[in-house]
Amino acid sequence: MQLRFFFSLLVAATCATSVASAADSDSKMTDAEKARTKAQIDSLKKQKLQAGQKQAQQTADTAKRDVDEVERRRQNLHAEIDQKRKMYDWKVGTERSKAAAAVHKKEVDEAANAEKAKIIEHARKKASAQHAAAKKNADNINESAEGLKSQVSKDGKFGLQPKGSSLHVRNYGK
Repeated sequence: MQLRFFFSLLVAATCATSVASAADSDSKMTDAEKARTKAQIDSLKKQKLQAGQKQAQQTADTAKRDVDEVERRRQNLHAEIDQKRKMYDWKVGTERSKAAAAVHKKEVDEAANAEKAKIIEHARKKASAQHAAAKKNADNINESAEGLKSQVSKDGKFGLQPKGSSLHVRNYGK
C-alpha cells in the first residue's frame, strides 16, 4: 500500500515537473519539490532496508530457538544415558558402565554440535541473502524513479501522463 502511494506521488511529482517544463522549458523542479521527492525516495529505501533487517532478525531468532531445542535434546539424552548407566552398573561393573556412558555422551555431543553448526551456518546464509535482497530492492528504487522521469512527456511529446497513472496502470499520450 505504501509503495502504491509512493509510486503515485512519484509519478505526480515527475509529471508535474514535466508539465512545468513543457510550459516553461527553463523552469525546473523547485527545491522544495526536489527535497520532498528525495525524502520520499530515501524513506522508501530505508523501509526496504529495515524490512530486510527484520527478516534477518527473524531468521536469527528462529535459529536460536532451533539451537536451544537441540541443546535440550542433548541434555535429555545425557539424562537417559546416566539413568541407563546406573541400571547396568550391577551387570557390567561401575567402571565399564561409566566408560560406555562417556563414549555414548561424546557421540551425542558431537552430533548435537554438528547439528547446531549446520543450523547456524544456514541462518547466516539466509540472513546474508535477505540483507542482499533488501539492499538490491533499495537500490532499484532510484532506477525506478529515473525510469519514470524518462517516460514523462516533455515539451508536448508522447509520454507518461500524470492523470490516470498509478502503480499498476500507466496513461501514455500527449
